[in-house]
Amino acid sequence: MPNTGLPLKKRIRRAVGWWLGAHIAPHLLRLLRWSWRLERVFPERRVSLNPNGDRPIFALWHESIPLAVTGHDGCRFNVMISRHHDGELVSRVAKRFGFRAARGSPKEGGSTAIREMLRIPPDWNPVITPDGPKGPRHEVAAGAVYLAGVTGRGVVAMGFAASRAWRAKSWDRMVLPKPFARVIVFYSEPLEIPKHGVRGAEARQAQAVRLREVLQKAHENAEAVLRGGGVDE
Repeated sequence: MPNTGLPLKKRIRRAVGWWLGAHIAPHLLRLLRWSWRLERVFPERRVSLNPNGDRPIFALWHESIPLAVTGHDGCRFNVMISRHHDGELVSRVAKRFGFRAARGSPKEGGSTAIREMLRIPPDWNPVITPDGPKGPRHEVAAGAVYLAGVTGRGVVAMGFAASRAWRAKSWDRMVLPKPFARVIVFYSEPLEIPKHGVRGAEARQAQAVRLREVLQKAHENAEAVLRGGGVDE
């Protein structure tokens, strides 16, 4: 990633930080994952196919990135990751888990990433974080629904809950379950977004509201399962 305009020392520190993070973080995350009691609710929805034989798009809140990466080691995920310098570290870590990365977001530099995501093979899952890269937290960017509308892939929202977790003080309040936590991953029914639903800003905004509701419900269902209750779809 270009560092034009940054002082040399800062460029060096950033490069060293990326290298250390990419090589150390995956081992630490896998160690944590080994200790978790991970339960998946409706995991078959991960590979539910549309009429064209395409796997669904996964949507998750930005705060859930460590959980999603660690809980899906080796899955065929192609992740849209911000061009922001923090995204460089996420991209390198994601690749260490076997994922592919398309750099950009619905808010910035996204056109190249969208074109790359449109070429994803049908047996791979596109993955988006609709409130990334910088928020507002839990708000869906209208552009986040575009990929689903033009590809015809359904959108499966991933919701997470953990019995014990750390919370970062970042804008997204990123979450990482503590060792030996019970962790729930809930997969929603695929949300279908028609092509006409992404034609025009007003239509895309309406679909973004639908996606936000599905994401919130996925998290509520994960929390309900964690507490011993049933799901409500």
